[in-house]
Amino acid sequence: MKRAVRFVRIARYFPDLLVVMILCLLPLASMTPPARAQTTLYLPILLRAWPPLPEAPALLPIDNGDGDGSYVVRWNTAARADSYELQEKYQTQDWFGAYLGTGTQVDLSNRPAGQYTYRCRATNSWGEGGWSNEVGVTVQGTPPGNVSRPSCTHVNAGGKSVVRVVNDCPYVLYLDFTGTQPLTMELPKCDVCSVYSFMGPIFCPTTNRPQQDQQLEPGNYRVFVTVSDPSVRPYTGQWTLEGDCRYFMCFYVLRSAPPERRSRTDLVAGPCN
Repeated sequence: MKRAVRFVRIARYFPDLLVVMILCLLPLASMTPPARAQTTLYLPILLRAWPPLPEAPALLPIDNGDGDGSYVVRWNTAARADSYELQEKYQTQDWFGAYLGTGTQVDLSNRPAGQYTYRCRATNSWGEGGWSNEVGVTVQGTPPGNVSRPSCTHVNAGGKSVVRVVNDCPYVLYLDFTGTQPLTMELPKCDVCSVYSFMGPIFCPTTNRPQQDQQLEPGNYRVFVTVSDPSVRPYTGQWTLEGDCRYFMCFYVLRSAPPERRSRTDLVAGPCN
């Protein structure tokens, strides 16, 4: 009885509420009970792939019939892929990242002579998929020398590594980094420079020489150093770059003997003044 009185009071002050309640109850009045009780059973859906990681892409054969250091690496589109990571192995060394992005191919260049192997995997918000098949390619030419990582000068670079390069070569200079942050440094040729004979400079000059600073994420890298003249022997090296460090290098070209004696021309890394 008390509940009925309370309902009358509520309806007096909120007449719209009574109308809404009546309208909501009308469909129940028109329902008829089922002639026979029925039970519906819902079975769970079995997912073949959970979590929904991307499938492994398939690397395609690499066309490098001329054997030079520039070619294209391609792979097919993988299901559920948002982006791709391509890794490169030079000779029998470690794997390093050569590409990170959403594309399904990458143009690679400035690779010194040797055997290269590639593999690729896809990523999405759930994680990384499996590795693809491995595809190899051979680059002809003069085997590269080894270039050591320069010493570190501590700077405030916001946690980044800084590579400073001076080009003392009469050729375009390329530094290709594979690893944590794949990228290419390209310095124009030096118009006032020439090829050194027998002995290089004690300190590499910087006046009127092309210079470039490049910031990279700290980590492990393999670097290829080449020039636009394929007769000059290139360099390769594995560097561990630290944050807030600047690495200063100068490159010049040295001829080891007069031209009539079939000299060898090398790309040399020297100290900077």
